Amino acid sequence: QQRLDAILTERFHLLAVKAERRDRQAERNRLAAKQLEHENEQMRLAMDEQRRQKEIQAAEVSQQKVAERAVRAAEELQVRKSSHARNLEKIKQVEEEDDRLQRQQLADKERRMAALAREREQVVRGSRERAREAEVLREKLKEYCMTDTFDKKVQSAELAAPIQDGGRKMFRTATANKTSSEVLLG
Repeated sequence: QQRLDAILTERFHLLAVKAERRDRQAERNRLAAKQLEHENEQMRLAMDEQRRQKEIQAAEVSQQKVAERAVRAAEELQVRKSSHARNLEKIKQVEEEDDRLQRQQLADKERRMAALAREREQVVRGSRERAREAEVLREKLKEYCMTDTFDKKVQSAELAAPIQDGGRKMFRTATANKTSSEVLLG
């Protein structure tokens, strides 16, 4: 019976050692599981933090790109505005030059027209003067060339029938202006 007790005692002892080993293993497994869970939690938190950092970084990059685009847009707008202002200034200068040239051409045309009018007036005056001179010349020529003027008739009458009356001729011509004759009756 002692032997049986010793076997049982040894068996209980072995069972207790096994139980203690199992409990220690279970405790180690529980600690390892807890450690693993803690590590997983840390990894999840790290991944969350990393994702949050990436989101923040992406937002910063996005904001930076938006800001850069805004700056570029503002610069391009400024360039377009200054280009537009330069173009407007060029157009204004061209229009002013065109207006100046038109005014100058109009003034030149008016001067030419005034000069032509003066020249035409001089030509007309000259033509009228020459016409008057020609009329006077025609009249003189007509008087000179007419064969039956009063003076010539008187002269031919004197030649044809000289009548004397007390030593005076009956007809006398006044040739001072060669346009009139006077008849003197004794």
